[in-house]
Amino acid sequence: MIRKNVLILFGLLLGCQFFWACLGTGSDSKKITGLKGIIEVTVPSSWQETPGMHRSADIQAGDEKNNQYLLVVSELKTKLKFPNKEAYSKFTRDPLIKRLGEGFVYGPDKMSIYGHPAIRYEIRGRSPNHNSVVYYHTVVESPRYFHQIVLWTSEKNFKANGPGLIKIMESFREN
Repeated sequence: MIRKNVLILFGLLLGCQFFWACLGTGSDSKKITGLKGIIEVTVPSSWQETPGMHRSADIQAGDEKNNQYLLVVSELKTKLKFPNKEAYSKFTRDPLIKRLGEGFVYGPDKMSIYGHPAIRYEIRGRSPNHNSVVYYHTVVESPRYFHQIVLWTSEKNFKANGPGLIKIMESFREN
């Protein structure tokens, strides 16, 4: 009987470790907060905060070694003229597309992030320095904010980095 209980306890402990690992709360990841603690994302531990990438960003981070980056810009809805996330997404997405030569836009993909409606586009093109890049441009609409989440990597690294970028996007939280 004791042996059976030990096995059950051992199984529960392994299950808990697996559960926490799946949530990305292990030592291989870390949380980055912005907007005075109102927003957060979980990134791999190899990522670093990178202040100075964008003057309006509330969160700026990247993994330079693997050529992948993140910006989050949050804006109060009461200070904007946009009726919904689709209109705000177009307004924030269009300048990015304009800067890219030979650009292609895929989407929208409608989803929910942390219980809030969201819309995501995949944007591919050439950066001003002629590198091929792939962006995920996502807008999350909460009751008070529009959150613009922009993740990108080089096209040659996209196959390896893409799933991780989506995981970072899906980790976004508004507290």
